[in-house]
Order: sequence, then C-alpha cells, then structure tokens
Amino acid sequence: MVAAALLLALGISLWPNPSARPRLAALFGAPPRSRWSRFRPNATLLVPVVGAFGVLLAGVGGGIAFAALAWTGVRQLRRHRFERRQRSAACGLAEALELIVGELRSGAHPASAVANVAADADPEAQKALQAIASTARLGGDVRAAVDHFALEDPLRGPVLKQFGEAWSTAENHGVPLAELLEAVHRDLSQRVRFAHQVEARMAGPRATAGVLACLPVVGLLLGEAMGAAPLAVLVRTGFGQVLLVVGSALMCAGVAWSARLVSRVVTA
Repeated sequence: MVAAALLLALGISLWPNPSARPRLAALFGAPPRSRWSRFRPNATLLVPVVGAFGVLLAGVGGGIAFAALAWTGVRQLRRHRFERRQRSAACGLAEALELIVGELRSGAHPASAVANVAADADPEAQKALQAIASTARLGGDVRAAVDHFALEDPLRGPVLKQFGEAWSTAENHGVPLAELLEAVHRDLSQRVRFAHQVEARMAGPRATAGVLACLPVVGLLLGEAMGAAPLAVLVRTGFGQVLLVVGSALMCAGVAWSARLVSRVVTA
C-alpha cells in the first residue's frame, strides 16, 4: 500500500503541464526546452496525494502535516521561479534597450530599430517589441500599445511604461529618442546590478533559514538514534498527533516568515 502511494505521488508529480507553451515556442522559433524541464509538479493534485500518503504513514495528523509541508514547498518553489523570471526579464529588456539605442545612434528609424532588435529578443519581450514597431510604422499610438502590453506582462510592465513615456516625449517635444532610451537603459541596468548584489549577499541568510527549517527533522532523527522513540509518540498517540500538526504549522509559518523577510530586503 505504501509503495503504491509512493508510485502514485511520483507519477502525478511528473505529470506534464497541459500547456500550449512548448508548441507556441516551436511555432515562433524559440529554442526547445530540455526534456526534463517540461515536467512540473501539479500542485493541485500533489498536495492531496502527499496528504493521503501522510495519512497512511502517520495517521490523520501526519496527513495534515504532510499536506501543509507540501503546500509550503510548492509555494516557495513558485516564489523562486517568479523571482528568477523577473531577473531574467529585466536582463533581457536591458539588453534590448541597449541594442535599440545603438540602432538609433547609427541612424536607423525608430520603428526599424525596434523591429531589428525584436528579431533577436526573447519570445516574451519579442511580442511587445514587434507590436511597438508595427504601431510606429502605421502611425498609431505607441504609448497606448505599450500600456496594453504592460498590463498583460507584470514582469516587464514598469520598464515598458517608461519605454512608452520616452517614445511619447520624443514625439511630442522633439527630444532625441536615443537619449531618452539610454536613460531608461542606464536606470534599468543599475537596478539589475543592485538586485544581483543584494541577491548574492542574501545567500547566507537564505541558507541559514533553510538550516533552521530542517532542525525539527534533525531533532526527530537524533531522538530516534538515542532511543527516545519520538516518532512512535507522534504517530500512535492522540497528543502526538496534535503535536505533529502544531509542529508542522510552526515550520510552515517559520519558512513563510523567513521568505517574506528575505523578499522584502531583495525588493526594497
């Protein structure tokens, strides 16, 4: 029974994400992702399955504890992925702005400069840059198009709004667009460098928080090695079940609190 539950949990966790992104990426010529990166845990099914496995292993309290720990782990994984995507998006936009400034300084038309850079940009930024170039060629409102993409893309939204404001200022007041975009690029590059520095300095506190989160598990293992049998108390007694739920809740709260403290420092 336990082996079957483990195999079921493993199968569901490796179930492929039913998303059309791989097909769209192939359609737009994006580099294919590796075979293993296409499989992501399905949190909606993973948490109940882990909870059911906890019930089989350690009773009702174990099921609640396992489900809470699985939910916390998935939440932290999603937070880490979002932060990584945010840093990648900022770096990609900084590179695109630098290339656009270079094209403008070489005498290219703004629409042509943006279109040339969009051809080599990452797929998510490529759509916004191509829309900007098409709108500029047709004589439309570039700032409105940029604001539309800024609402749809929270990762690049603030920088895209600055891009639209720079374009609108250049059109309405005759200020060279290259100088305005260079100022936006300089500001974004400084923020990216500062974020990398803060991220590197917070590696120690993140590791400390991880070690502190694992200390209760280490304490249980030490207790079993010393012959105190804490697992038997937690699994076979009602008081132990209550302690198991309370302890797992405190672990999840500690992990969430540590992650919040670190994220507030990084985003400050």
